[in-house]
Amino acid sequence: MIITIYFTYLLTNRFSRPIVALKDAAQEIQTGNLSVRVPVMSSDEAGVLAAAFNSMIARIEVDTQVLKESEQKYKTLIETANDAIFIADVETGIIIDANKKAECLSGICRNELIGLYQSALYPPDKIDYYVETFRRHVTNNEPIDNNIYVRHRDGRDIPVDISAGVIEAGGRKVIFGIFRDISSKKLIEDQLKEKTRQLQEINKNLEAQVRIEIENRRRQEQMLIQQSKMASMGEVVALIAHQWKQPLNAIALTAQDLDDAFLYDELDRDYLVDSKDAILKQIDFMAKTIDGFRTFLRPSKEKALFNVKDSIKEVVSMFSPLFKKNGIILDLNQLDTEDSRSFNVLGYQNEFKQVILNLISNSRDAIVTKRAKEINDTHKEGRIIINLGEDRDKIVVSISDNGGGIPESLIDRIFEPYFTTKSADNGTGIGLYMSKTIIENNMNWKLTARNIRDGAEFRIVM
Repeated sequence: MIITIYFTYLLTNRFSRPIVALKDAAQEIQTGNLSVRVPVMSSDEAGVLAAAFNSMIARIEVDTQVLKESEQKYKTLIETANDAIFIADVETGIIIDANKKAECLSGICRNELIGLYQSALYPPDKIDYYVETFRRHVTNNEPIDNNIYVRHRDGRDIPVDISAGVIEAGGRKVIFGIFRDISSKKLIEDQLKEKTRQLQEINKNLEAQVRIEIENRRRQEQMLIQQSKMASMGEVVALIAHQWKQPLNAIALTAQDLDDAFLYDELDRDYLVDSKDAILKQIDFMAKTIDGFRTFLRPSKEKALFNVKDSIKEVVSMFSPLFKKNGIILDLNQLDTEDSRSFNVLGYQNEFKQVILNLISNSRDAIVTKRAKEINDTHKEGRIIINLGEDRDKIVVSISDNGGGIPESLIDRIFEPYFTTKSADNGTGIGLYMSKTIIENNMNWKLTARNIRDGAEFRIVM
């Protein structure tokens, strides 16, 4: 009996000790001690179980260490990130974690952030919009509007760019949001917008100023053109007097004839009507003469299509008597011949006529000056030749003379304002300047001058 009890004890002890050891080891593991191992006391089933248990614990210990290291890396990355990071539960919207930058961005310490609703980060008047934005992002993967602000504890609204994603963590879905403070960027953008607005305002004002300046310059040019025309008024008046001399003589003779007819009782109705018609014809000629000069003196308000050839012939027709008086021939060359070519251009017709008058007057003055200086040239015929033609699809007007030319030292300055080679009594220095301005600035054409044999040549290229 005693022997039976002894063997029973030995068998029980042999099988119960490994079980107790496994139980004690399991309790140690529950406390977090993964270094515990179960002694392998035999090679039977209990020993195999103990060895398998130890192998499992070893693997768990390694996996736990890897997990701890991964968690540490994760925490380090979160903590050292340059942007604020908030982690919130998708279902409740409650913040479950945040980093140091999140504390700086919100002005709220981490312990206070954890447990707050995500909506507490936003300005009160924007909460509904922001919450709806995040809801659509979570449910429909819609992009998050970057025009979002975080309300700092001190009341400041800080603009942020947000990158967010939904991930699984601890068996639940969380929203992992990276909030980047873009205050500096926003400030630069606002400054840029303000500078752009100011620049646009400056440009707008500048455009207005340019328009005003262009208009002022246009008026000044018109005044100078008129001044240039008025400088020729003495000649114009003399020319009108010359043009009117013959009609006035004819009217005077008709009046004297009427007196004689009445005296000799020859005056009847037919005689009176014929005399009236003759007088009216002369008056009509005088009126047309005045109208022609009035039109010439009136500035053109807008560009219009006009014929270059006809305009030149009108100027020559009006002013040729003055040139003949100075013994100067105005040679129109082929302008007096029939030409099927059209010389129509778009520009300011009266200003163009003034330019032609300025150029032929300049040539006349050069011829007269040369005659005064050279005794042998006193009786030499002065000649101004006006040519009109085409060159490479451009209309070209050339005016040449035998007035001796322009001194080479002065030819580059003749188009400068108030520069003249004449005496103060004979020149103002604005004729050629205004001609250049009219042709090049107002008409977008080209006016040049060069010396030729015995004189100078001016060319207008249209």
